[in-house]
Amino acid sequence: MKKTVITAIIFFGLGYVAANRHELLFAFEQYRNQATAPDALARDEVMFVEPAIEESEITTSTPEIKEIPELPKHEDKEAPGLPTEFNLAIPFTSQAPHSNWDMPYQEACEEASILMSIWFIDEVTSRTKDEADQEILELVAWQEEEFGYYKDTTAEETLHIIHKRFKLTDAYIIENPTIRDITDAIAFGYPVIVPAAGKLLDNPYFTGDGPLYHMLVIRGYTKDEFITNDPGTRRGEQFRYKQQHIMDVMHDWNGGDVVNGKKAVIIVKNK
Repeated sequence: MKKTVITAIIFFGLGYVAANRHELLFAFEQYRNQATAPDALARDEVMFVEPAIEESEITTSTPEIKEIPELPKHEDKEAPGLPTEFNLAIPFTSQAPHSNWDMPYQEACEEASILMSIWFIDEVTSRTKDEADQEILELVAWQEEEFGYYKDTTAEETLHIIHKRFKLTDAYIIENPTIRDITDAIAFGYPVIVPAAGKLLDNPYFTGDGPLYHMLVIRGYTKDEFITNDPGTRRGEQFRYKQQHIMDVMHDWNGGDVVNGKKAVIIVKNK
């Protein structure tokens, strides 16, 4: 009798593992990400470092800004150099908070990336699925009023949204950024939004080959990885990509030939 029970338990366990292997692998990956990630810092916990902007083109699309902004320098703080790893406590949402991937959620990676960045700047620690869903829909409606569309916004259009809708007029674009440009911005407490050729991201949790065009938020870094909040999957919180991989697949929307789109990132800088 005892052997029968043990055998039944073993078979039940194996069946459960087989049926739920994807969820178990996800749980393991989440545990790895959480256990090995640098401590996530809230905005008011960031110890500013002196940035070292390399040769890159910095642009802005808002005419009200008279000067090209840069990462500010705090003379009253020591410049200890760039930390070897860093992580910002940027709240996460999928672009489909309730796992409904119909329109407009299927095309809402830009909206989700903007909102996650804004929440961090506004010191919001979390959003419920209902709250995130409502804010995504509100931002879609605002763009339809402002642009006449909401799909596939370029880096400059996304910057315009950040400037006009959320009044962060110091946010700016770096064209042809270096890895150091991005890590400096993160270490200074600024979320970095990256436009990308989605199919080249090779995220195993994307449906099919992934989207033609995608946006995500870089929230941190380790020695050779970027820690991201990737809204293209519910499994995207603190998802790791190799730094060079992100640099390779970074491409702005250009009407459809995304793999030849320009290299650019948005630095969500607050005053």
